[in-house]
Amino acid sequence: MQCKKLQEYGDDACTTSSIAKYLIHIRTCRPVPALEGCCILAYHVIIVSLEMDHSLPTCYHPVSCCSDSLTNPLTHACIPRPLFAISSHFNAGLNLLPAGELTAAREAYNELLQQFPGYIDCSLRLSAMAKAAGDIEEARQWASKATEQAGGHVDAQAMLACLHVERKDLAAARECVNAVGAEGRHDPYMLLTHANVILAAIPTEKIGKPEVQRSRREFITRALKMYQEVLKSQPDNIYAVNGLGICLAELGHMSAAKQAFDEVVRATSKTKGFVKLPETYVNLGNIWLARQQYNDALKMYEHASKLYNHKNAQILLYIARAQHDAGDQLAAKRYLLKALHIAPGDIFLRFNLGFVLQELAMKTFKRKYGPADVNKITDYEVADAALVEAAKIFKHLLTLGKQRTRLDTKKLQLHADYCQKQLPAAAAQYQAALEESKLHEQQARVTQMQLAAADAERKALAKQKAIAQEAGAARKKLEAARVLEESRAKVEQLRQQRAMAAMADNPEDGKGGNKKKRKKGD
Repeated sequence: MQCKKLQEYGDDACTTSSIAKYLIHIRTCRPVPALEGCCILAYHVIIVSLEMDHSLPTCYHPVSCCSDSLTNPLTHACIPRPLFAISSHFNAGLNLLPAGELTAAREAYNELLQQFPGYIDCSLRLSAMAKAAGDIEEARQWASKATEQAGGHVDAQAMLACLHVERKDLAAARECVNAVGAEGRHDPYMLLTHANVILAAIPTEKIGKPEVQRSRREFITRALKMYQEVLKSQPDNIYAVNGLGICLAELGHMSAAKQAFDEVVRATSKTKGFVKLPETYVNLGNIWLARQQYNDALKMYEHASKLYNHKNAQILLYIARAQHDAGDQLAAKRYLLKALHIAPGDIFLRFNLGFVLQELAMKTFKRKYGPADVNKITDYEVADAALVEAAKIFKHLLTLGKQRTRLDTKKLQLHADYCQKQLPAAAAQYQAALEESKLHEQQARVTQMQLAAADAERKALAKQKAIAQEAGAARKKLEAARVLEESRAKVEQLRQQRAMAAMADNPEDGKGGNKKKRKKGD
């Protein structure tokens, strides 16, 4: 079966025109600390299988209003002298972050917290640093500590909600959003967080059903309105623009979504590398993937992976998805193995690896090979091993249970049964290929022996012919020498006969002539 693509709802002129005014007024964003998160959600991250639609984990990162501290440090002109010393110490820690001196910054914040336990910004900074280091649990602890101060700070609740979404705990994230009250919900950062929570809660199972599509559209529309509200008060908020693009892409407005993502890329480029949003490149890659332009999608994903130093398992999963859709299962397998090396406990990576191995095996066994194709046995051997491994993966996921895997047990069972059912046929096909290869080898050996015998016979005949030619040449040479000798003997014999005949005709000519000459001389 073909992979299901992103549901296209068609362009809506009213919706597109209502957000266009926000896209044309994007200014360069205020710089935020490099360790601060951003409210990015990869809009469409689904790898679908032969029998099931399975959502990959959504990729997004929270943002908190404490990011303003870096570019707007407190000054002694507006605060009392004792507080100036505190703020100077805090801003000194902020200045250490761009230089990469994380340990020194962490020590500075911890020292401040020991003196002033209620300093919420320090807790939020430490939470952001822990999150950037990949320690979500430590980040959650620091954010929780911040929410305990001053009756629950809006920024702290927003940070904590984002961390709960990272942990896929949407119920706890909603509690954080509700804890700030009606007034706090209109805070721009809380609005961004609330919109992210809504997008994370979009139904991903059975999306082909009309009621599920309606529910998804309602969720997306709610989030879209929140992003629009943020842009009304902060037109330069690139995180809201990115969220806007996500919603537009999910609603099928691909051109408008791409315009939004392009604006985000253009805005971040003006910060000269200080603000990096790899997730925006992921979203652009998803746009190209939905259009089935796989090379362009891979370029975007590779760029995002480079910004993550090629150590982000989810980005590698997106690359594997693009390779899979492009029909290159071997490349998809390689990237999934790389992702599993980074995140060996990721259930979704494990499932998608099993699916890719299953497709790789079936595609190989269905491929047409020539009778003398030397790659057939090697490919069949790889495919057979891939099918065995896929069956093991699906069986293992079934034993873990739905509570741990969050996969549809029935559909997972279908994959496991399918692989198990194909194993005997694959083994038989591989064995038949081996026997066919042996037969071809025997035939090749017989043919080679026949060719060798024919070649030997040809060489023997050629040798005999050469010997006969040499013997004939020798005979001709001897005959020519004999004829020449006979010719010389005949010439000599003829000369002697002529001489004898001349003497016989004039026997006294020699003597008489001599005597007359002597007399005359006397």
